[in-house]
Amino acid sequence: MEKNGQNIGNVYIIGVRLPDFVMGVKFIYDNPKIMNYHAKIAHAYYVACNYVSDEFIIMNDDFILTEETDFSEFKNKVRNYDLKHHLQIYGSGYHYGEQIKTTVKVLDKCQHFDNHYPMKFKREKFKEIYESYKDKIESINTVLIRSLYGNLVQEETEVLPDLKLKTRIPKDRIKEVVKDRFCFSFGDNGLTKELKEWLQDNYPEKSKYEV
Repeated sequence: MEKNGQNIGNVYIIGVRLPDFVMGVKFIYDNPKIMNYHAKIAHAYYVACNYVSDEFIIMNDDFILTEETDFSEFKNKVRNYDLKHHLQIYGSGYHYGEQIKTTVKVLDKCQHFDNHYPMKFKREKFKEIYESYKDKIESINTVLIRSLYGNLVQEETEVLPDLKLKTRIPKDRIKEVVKDRFCFSFGDNGLTKELKEWLQDNYPEKSKYEV
């Protein structure tokens, strides 16, 4: 984010505690009594609305920006298939699938915003949507907040297939896998020795946010 993100203001981390290796960010405590993981994330965005600017960007801690990205002109990304198609492929018989099913029930348009890319929100619009759908958002089978917001607000978007590294990839192939993507993500099984070495090669300088 520091190397490739442009037009970034304050950086916030929201959660139970600030990681020991992080400095120079604003920390917001949030620990809602909600059992669902995705509902906790939605609540964190809602809490952030008390502190952030009129427009703000959310990023997960496993997002890697690979090229210069101007967030003042950023368009939200959607997958190359919608939520209904996701259900046709994978069904709803698992936790994430049930949440997609819940989301589809409340939407007319069902673009798939739940991908592994940053997303821009308008603060007041997000608060309005959260408060209008609070019962569904904070339920056991919560809605997917990114897709709920994105479909209800209906701003201009860009189609970009999702990219999350979930398995070992040889170091010399990582460049090929992530090319033409301004950002990629990785799961626990994707954070391999090879990826760590690739990250060290491409981001060798210590971040100002790093102790």
